Amino acid sequence: MHPWFVTYTTGPLDVRKTFEVDADTKADAIVLGDTLAAAWLRLHGLVPGDLRGDPADGSESAAARLSYCQPAPPAWVGIFGRRADDGHHTRVTTAPMVSAILDHHGAVPAPWNATDELPWRIDLRNHSPSGLEWGYMGSGPAQLAIAACAFALGDERAETVYQAVKDRLFAGLQTPEWVVTVGRLRELADEIEQAAREHEKGVRHA
Repeated sequence: MHPWFVTYTTGPLDVRKTFEVDADTKADAIVLGDTLAAAWLRLHGLVPGDLRGDPADGSESAAARLSYCQPAPPAWVGIFGRRADDGHHTRVTTAPMVSAILDHHGAVPAPWNATDELPWRIDLRNHSPSGLEWGYMGSGPAQLAIAACAFALGDERAETVYQAVKDRLFAGLQTPEWVVTVGRLRELADEIEQAAREHEKGVRHA
């Protein structure tokens, strides 16, 4: 078993809720996600409708639509950025960081056994449909931030921190090649969320 991020959207504003579940397969992860999504709707006083689309009756039931399902990467998975020699085209991939995670057969635990392109996730935010960028304050680094945060944190949490991650990390990268681990992104997200809580607490007591 390994962890998965399963994300649902609900309501006219497409509010996202991400659950982290342990499962052997994507199908099993979705089954568990459906159960948690239904419980989440009930907790908020809503009657779960069709978890695949519109509710059967629009008056009292609510739909939680499955929008994304992906393995939740371990902290030792890295996100690698590289700018081509022409200075324009970029490529961002994900892969295991170190040989220390090899098993006794010399293999990397599935599904982290290959170098994969980082999904751009323009379904979450369409800042830069032309590609991922870094090194300045703009739409390309914003797209990279939402893509990297969704990969490392899940969709729901990514939406709340990605702009700060862009400002604190990706906008400042000035090298043609770089790497950041999932673990570091999670630490940075924790720092950002902690700062936000402290700011909110200070405002309430001002």
